[in-house]
Amino acid sequence: NCGFMGFPLLQSIYGKIGVFYGSFYVLVFNLFIWTVGIRIFSGQQNRSALKKVISNPNIIAVGLGLATFLLQIKLPGPVFTAMESVGAMNTPLSMLLVGAILTEVKPRELFSG
Repeated sequence: NCGFMGFPLLQSIYGKIGVFYGSFYVLVFNLFIWTVGIRIFSGQQNRSALKKVISNPNIIAVGLGLATFLLQIKLPGPVFTAMESVGAMNTPLSMLLVGAILTEVKPRELFSG
């Protein structure tokens, strides 16, 4: 969620390098939300809750992405191209989603309390 408006703004102001640095904030945010946040809000403090958190697809994806970056693993051409295409969709799709959500908002309800 924190990337929906943040990434398009960073892209327009700072270009790719801004999105790169902004992604580190999102990385830390997602790791916290999908680990500590889930434990806090679920109220479960046992090992089975920790196992569920670690096996969460979001945590696995963040871990794989971080390992790929830190170890400088070169992905095969078609895989890299596919990942690059999916990444390029982030900004337009997030703006489309925000716009779709805003169409459901009634301005009077926002300010009426």
